[in-house]
Amino acid sequence: MSRPTCRCGWQPAWQQEDKIHWPCGNGRLARSVHLTYRSLYTSAMRRHSSADAGLFPPGAVRRPNHYLVAYTDGGARGNPGPAGYGVVLQDETGRKVATRSKYLGHQTNNFAEYQGLITALEYAVEHGPKALKVISDSELLVRQIKGIYKVKNAVLKDLHARAKELIGRLEWFSIDHALREHNQEADQLANEAMDKGMGRQQ
Repeated sequence: MSRPTCRCGWQPAWQQEDKIHWPCGNGRLARSVHLTYRSLYTSAMRRHSSADAGLFPPGAVRRPNHYLVAYTDGGARGNPGPAGYGVVLQDETGRKVATRSKYLGHQTNNFAEYQGLITALEYAVEHGPKALKVISDSELLVRQIKGIYKVKNAVLKDLHARAKELIGRLEWFSIDHALREHNQEADQLANEAMDKGMGRQQ
């Protein structure tokens, strides 16, 4: 049986209870180790869940009936290099609502990823509904927005702050990581933006 996993894919660093090798056969010692493990696991999961819950405004944790789904992608050829992003917005039924893409000049991959996210957030804030689920193939971006990873780069700190400010203006927000093969249309839009900006597209 696999280790316990949070809804966002996070797993504890230590082993699951049924795979722990107890140091001796003494029942009291085994129970003590078991309770210590359970306490540590519960505490860690509580901290992780509270960080994730911080993405949502108070009282709006449940997914609403109507919301947008944004598939976002950003890239830079050379990293840094010619960069661009692509965004595909759908409603909760999967109907395409809008697409966005832009050439960003000479930038990093992470800069482009954040610009794609901010574009999706701005669309939700301006057009509604003010409820948004973001799907990104950037694990770094997702974990930084969730508060699992710290943002150290000065430029990304500004973009991260802008994203969090926009999230705070929504009634509901969620962000998840997906592999690139599940984000193909946004990836294509990002590449088309880069091609156009580099003069490769007629």
